[in-house]
Amino acid sequence: MTAPNLKTVLTFDETTTAFRSVAHNLSAKKAEAKADLLRSTGAQVRVVDQPTRHEGQRLKTCELCKNAAESFSDHNPEGAAPEERSEDEPTAESGQ
Repeated sequence: MTAPNLKTVLTFDETTTAFRSVAHNLSAKKAEAKADLLRSTGAQVRVVDQPTRHEGQRLKTCELCKNAAESFSDHNPEGAAPEERSEDEPTAESGQ
């Protein structure tokens, strides 16, 4: 199922030096509001496209979000790169 305009919000965890998902299944407007709130606390935040709706998935156990965060971390190992809108960054789906 295609879910245009859905977003996942990732933050950089300095302890693990990797990104982790903090929200999913959000509209672009809600994702940016969440990102702005997190940025105001000093967090490094990225908003990425979410190709499909994560049906029945709780964020804590969502494998699609985990895969997206791992993929983003693999492509951005430093985490501290200058922040920019990251909608062009790859997102991960199971099996991709």
